[in-house]
Amino acid sequence: MKAAETVAELLDEGVRMVLCARPAHRIPPRASVTHRWQMLSLGVAENPRLIADDREISQSGPSYTVLTLEAERLLIGEQEPLFWVLGYDSFLSLESWYRWQDILELANLIVLRRPGQYPDESEAIKAICRARVVADIPVTSHGSVYFVAAPMLKGSAAEIREKIQSSDAVDHLLKKAVASYISEHNLYGGAP
Repeated sequence: MKAAETVAELLDEGVRMVLCARPAHRIPPRASVTHRWQMLSLGVAENPRLIADDREISQSGPSYTVLTLEAERLLIGEQEPLFWVLGYDSFLSLESWYRWQDILELANLIVLRRPGQYPDESEAIKAICRARVVADIPVTSHGSVYFVAAPMLKGSAAEIREKIQSSDAVDHLLKKAVASYISEHNLYGGAP
């Protein structure tokens, strides 16, 4: 949530947190859509700039970023700036996404990079960076990539789930309401 809060401050507007209901690019999540929705809702509850968005829950079939962006573009029009926020690790896998080339025709990307995170980039990602990276927040409707060195938690979601499974403390990594929900529903095989 800290990274989303950073983006909300950067843009000086609300950030919609879209729950990826049925990820097509990885194994299905261990927690049900219902549990993940509840955790997202609890996680954003204290910050009015963060909005839980359930649009992918009601869709049938796999969740694809490009389809969500197409739907949003229809709502806001062609000229309004649209941003898709993702982590650097996801950005590095962009070329494996469904209709990935269309994503930058619909939105600008804000890429959150953990300090010190600079793994190798593929040729396609290098080409995108050469052609599209901008130094300031884009004001265009789509097509730019903007990197943000975001204060993010040490540890990925997978590492947090592993800690929970091992009964390690994660209170410092999660909102209190989310940690309580995980414990109450015994998600991920342990108590935070």
